[in-house]
Amino acid sequence: MDEKTALIIGTSHSYASCEGNRINHPNRWQDNLEKHSYKVTTFSRPGCTAEHQLDAFYHYMLDSPSYWDLIIIEGRDAEASVSYPTYIPTKNQDTKNIWNHWIHDEGDRIKKFNFTNENHEISLTTKWYKEYQGSHLHLVNTWATNSALCTLASKYATIVKWFTFGAITYPNDIQNKSEQLQNMLIGEYCITDTLPALQQTFSNDKDQPQLYKNLARIFDKTPSESDTRCECGHLNKVGHKMLWDLILEPALIKENVL
Repeated sequence: MDEKTALIIGTSHSYASCEGNRINHPNRWQDNLEKHSYKVTTFSRPGCTAEHQLDAFYHYMLDSPSYWDLIIIEGRDAEASVSYPTYIPTKNQDTKNIWNHWIHDEGDRIKKFNFTNENHEISLTTKWYKEYQGSHLHLVNTWATNSALCTLASKYATIVKWFTFGAITYPNDIQNKSEQLQNMLIGEYCITDTLPALQQTFSNDKDQPQLYKNLARIFDKTPSESDTRCECGHLNKVGHKMLWDLILEPALIKENVL
């Protein structure tokens, strides 16, 4: 069987952070795509926002355009960390520095971002942050960015799929609008059995009892009590395997991706 190619655009969950130590190949969820004859490239950074993902992928495609059979985006919904327009300059203005560290985390390369993200634990008392985070503007910006990322990715892949780990549930009016924007703007790309977000799904629906039982098995317990997550909240090796075996692989098979 001919080898196919897959690009994973992700966050710390796909970067596979775990208590400050990175879970390496072949123990990340995306490495299981190799069993389906995919050569996998991971394009992820811890702490990134949807805007970071779009900006980095945009520069990557300008500098080094490629084409994949499959792009899976492990994206961001309207979460607590938000982008903030602080420019982080470097002496070396090579645009490769914006995207190369998303693929190759090389210590000798300059890591560059065109803007930063506000740490919500520090910003909770900041007026602009309190007004913005979880607001209608935040929702519009987040889902418009995800829409742009999926549209851009679709120019460089045969199939594009999207899902998120997002854990924040907002008051009903904001939550409903967020889910409606998600469906209207990127619904065609979403992995249906992960909607609206992995860490919300198991508590929201009873139509597929086994699916939600599986999701609860992975995410329901607090990190300190869980055998699938570390204290930092990220999935450990067991969590990565269960996420693939119980959730993502069956969902992608159901949608005729695998």
